[in-house]
Amino acid sequence: MGLTGVVLGAFGTHLFKPLLLPETFSGFQTATYYQLFHALAIICAGIMYRHYKNKKMQLSGYFFMTGVVLFSGSIYARVFMELLELEKPFVLALITPVGGIFFMLGWLYMFLSLPTSLQSERESE
Repeated sequence: MGLTGVVLGAFGTHLFKPLLLPETFSGFQTATYYQLFHALAIICAGIMYRHYKNKKMQLSGYFFMTGVVLFSGSIYARVFMELLELEKPFVLALITPVGGIFFMLGWLYMFLSLPTSLQSERESE
């Protein structure tokens, strides 16, 4: 996810920027930013899951991945459709906020999983 975020960001900056409207390019930048940021969140969730073995932490990673696919993916789809001068289906605009909700769920589950894990760790000492 990190690799594709960097590749898309580089292509966007060097190839797509001159071809896109400023607001479309801004949306593209937002998509790559969220993808890269949540790639790191997925790595953190994986490391913390390995340490704490908490189902909520595992779900957190899945929510982050789903969020990237829906949020960033729907923005990428709209940008590429604009580049190809294709009509953008309205449903793409509805998918983006659903991806944002998955990001929120990922963060919520990550934070909700920590106190339970820390309590059980203290009790075992």
